[in-house]
Amino acid sequence: VDSSSGAIFQCGAVPGGPAMARYLLARDMDSLVASFNFILDDPSRTWIPCAEGASVGLSKWEDHGETADYTGWMACASPDNQGTAEIVWTRNSSLFMAHADGPDFASLKQWWVSTGNKAG
Repeated sequence: VDSSSGAIFQCGAVPGGPAMARYLLARDMDSLVASFNFILDDPSRTWIPCAEGASVGLSKWEDHGETADYTGWMACASPDNQGTAEIVWTRNSSLFMAHADGPDFASLKQWWVSTGNKAG
């Protein structure tokens, strides 16, 4: 993600959480969409459904505390090609995007459900 898109923060391993996470506060909605699509369009990732019954690749997610129809987009990748599982999500109302990596998808998803999705 290009730093001209907005402010970027990266952190290392969090106990019980991802091995690494990158957070972006985008300048505007166009920058948010471009940054999300930049990751989604990477052919080296193997995209998987983020939840049972969800589509592969881009899907919408909702935080029931928000008033919008949906909170943002998310996409999940298996550890096949890069050796790490990934969850990328946005919180559109605050122009926020996060990209978290972990050793396995089950643990990363558990962290996202309990803690990660509250970021932004």
